[in-house]
Formats: sequence, structure tokens, C-alpha cells
Amino acid sequence: MSRVRTKSTFAIIATVIVIGLAFTYWLPAIRTDLPPPVAAESTVTYRKGNDPVLARAAAEAKAHWSKFSKAFAEQNKDAVEKAEGDALFQVKAPATGNGATEHFWINVDGIKGDDISGKYDCDGIEVKSIHENDPVHVKLADIEDWMMTINGQKQGGYSVLVLIYKGIAQTNHVNDEGADRGAGQYAKLQQHWAKVDASKGKNMTDEDKSTMELVSLVERIELGNKGSLPSDEDLAKTCHLPVEMVKSIRHVRNDHG
Repeated sequence: MSRVRTKSTFAIIATVIVIGLAFTYWLPAIRTDLPPPVAAESTVTYRKGNDPVLARAAAEAKAHWSKFSKAFAEQNKDAVEKAEGDALFQVKAPATGNGATEHFWINVDGIKGDDISGKYDCDGIEVKSIHENDPVHVKLADIEDWMMTINGQKQGGYSVLVLIYKGIAQTNHVNDEGADRGAGQYAKLQQHWAKVDASKGKNMTDEDKSTMELVSLVERIELGNKGSLPSDEDLAKTCHLPVEMVKSIRHVRNDHG
């Protein structure tokens, strides 16, 4: 297995881990004996083997690289709203050491051709030679994702979306390829969220809150990437959830302000 390391970006994923979501992911399997995270704030996640969905996400990130590089070149720091703890421009790339591979978010401070320079966002766990703020150079061919926050909007995060989809699917007991896992599960979800909606969210479980937060994060990233919020139908299709459930989630979130 391999690990993905980030300290501050996507803190919501750490929240998901804290409440017990056991979903896992990432690219090439280097080790298969890595222990689970030991700290609540850890955002290390796992997946055995090569994942073709994540491979496609990495390819999509590279296909849209010009969007990132252009924004970085034209950045006006006075016009960019920096979320607390977040880097404005980040890429993710693997690093190997001690027989293990970890996938790190890197805070970018320079781009020259296909060479990207920056500093690691966090310490390594298995790759003990890497520390937060260590300088690093990576090649464009090696990046697995990118993320930027401009005027409060996140853009990129193609692999992050895959993680979110898998988390939503697993916590709601549906197949992340869009098929209903178990007879009537979609109907059960719709009925459950209709009750949550009717109560204006008063009886939400931790899993309900997690689902609502993750769906909201999908909306934010989709807004940044596509310039508009997805419709109920598109969001349901993207998250592999029934449409009526998505409508209820949005109603409840609006009721919560």
C-alpha cells in the first residue's frame, strides 16, 4: 500500500476519518503491511493496488495543467483569499524511501517549464527523510493532482473528488460505480433523508453530517472547476446518490444556514 500525506489541506477528510469512515485509496501499491492512522488529525489513507479511477484522475489533472500554471503565473496575492492553513497553489507527487512510497502535497513556489519547485506540506511517516517545509523539485510528468484556492474557491482536486465519492458510497452503502448495493438501498436513503429534511436536520447522525459535508465539498470543487453549481440531477449522478436524497441534503444544509 502507499500513503497520501497532507497536513492542512482538505481538513474535512480528517473529520471523516475521526468519525469512523473506513474508506481507502491511492496509487501504486509499494507496501501491504502499513498500519492504520494512529492520530485523529491524520489524513493518511490507503488502497491496495493500482486504481484505474485514480489513474484517470491524475491524467485529468495533467490535461488541465495549463489552468493551474497560468493562474500561478498571473497570481495577484492581494486578490487571492487564502483559507486559513491552506496553500494557494499545491501539487501532489510521490516520494519513496525506506521501502515505502508516500504521496505528498507540495506548496508550490515556482514553475519553470516542466520543473515545479516548492516545499512539502507535512512530515513523512514512512519516508522519514522528508519534513514539513523541506524544499523539493518535481517534474510535471510525476504530479498526480493539483489544487488551488482563488477568491475562496478551490479548483482542481481531481483525486480528492475520487476519495470523496468513495467515502460517500461506503458510508451510505452504495456502490461507488453507481449501482445500488443491496436491494432497496436507494429507497432507504431517500426515505431516511426525507425524515431528516422534515425535522430540519435535528436528528442527523454523524454519518448524515459527514455525507452532507462531503457533498458540499463536491459542490465547491465542481463550482471552481466548471464555473457553476451542479444541478440536483448532476450532483446525484456525480456522487452516486438518489436525486431526492441530494435535494433533501441541500434543503437541510440551507436550513442550517
